[in-house]
Amino acid sequence: MQIFGHCRFSWYGISDTGREIADEADARARLWHAQRMAIRFHLFEQLMLPSLAAQTDRDFTLLVTVSEDMPEVYQTRLDAAVAGHSFVRMNRTLSRDYARLIVPFMQETTEGGTVRSAHFRLDDDDALPATYIERLRRDAERVDTGGLVCYPYGVLGFLDGQRPRHGFRHISYHAQGLARIAGPGMLRSPLHMQHKQMGQLVPSYVDPTFVGYHFTQHGVNNTKGYGATVHRGGADERLVKSMERGNPELADGADAPVKCDETMAEVFPFTTGPAIRAMLAATTEPERLVETYGFPEA
Repeated sequence: MQIFGHCRFSWYGISDTGREIADEADARARLWHAQRMAIRFHLFEQLMLPSLAAQTDRDFTLLVTVSEDMPEVYQTRLDAAVAGHSFVRMNRTLSRDYARLIVPFMQETTEGGTVRSAHFRLDDDDALPATYIERLRRDAERVDTGGLVCYPYGVLGFLDGQRPRHGFRHISYHAQGLARIAGPGMLRSPLHMQHKQMGQLVPSYVDPTFVGYHFTQHGVNNTKGYGATVHRGGADERLVKSMERGNPELADGADAPVKCDETMAEVFPFTTGPAIRAMLAATTEPERLVETYGFPEA
C-alpha cells in the first residue's frame, strides 16, 4: 500500500487564519510575520523534517502545501529546507480551500479512486517516531477504506513559562500522524475531517503500546490564534498541572521523566530529549531566530 503525508506550511487557508482576521492584508501580515515564520522554520527544519528523514521505511511521499503568494524570502528558505529530501513533494497554490485543492492529489494517489492508499497528517512543528511509516504500512491493511489508524500514546514537549519540559501524554484521535485510508468511495484527505470526533464516526485501528508522536507546544501554535504574533509565557497552567499529574517526576521538579528521555533517544534517533528542549527554549527568543534566519522585520 502506498503512503502519503499531508502538511500545510503556513498555508493561508479559510479554517485557521480566518478566525481572527480583519481583511486579507491583515491575515497575511499576521500569518507571515517574521517572528512567527522564524519559529515555524526552526521546528520544521530541526524537528519535523529530520523525523521523517529518519524513517526505517523510506517509501512514502510528503505533500507540503504552501501559499503561492507567501513572501519570496520564505519560499526560498522553504525550498532550501526540503532540498535533498526526496520524499517531499511541494504543492504551491493560491486556493484557500484545502478540501477542494487536494482533490486532484487524492484522485492521483488512488488511481482515480480504484485503489487504496494511506494518508497521514502532520503539522510542520511536530514529529513522528522512526518506525511510523513501517507500522502504518502494516496497520493500514487492518482497516476498511475510510477508516483511521491512530497511535494515541506519545510525548508532549511544552513550555512551562520560559522553561521547556517533556512528558508522556495520551491523546485520542490527535493530529500528529493520524492516518485515514482512501480508496473506492472515500477520497477525503486526513486534513478534511474533525480529527477529535472521527473516532466516533468511522472504524479505526488504535495502538497505544508505543510512543507514536512528538506533539510540540510553543508560542505560535495555530490553536493559540493570531491575536498576538507570539504568545509569550508558554503553556497554560491547566496543561502544566495535567502533565505533572500524568508524569510524577515533573511534579517533583524534573524537566522530563528519565524514561521519557530514554524513549525519545530510541524512537527519535536523530536527536535527544535535551536537544528538543533546547529547540523549544530557542522559540522563546523569536527576535534572535529572526536575526539568525535573516528575515526582514516589518
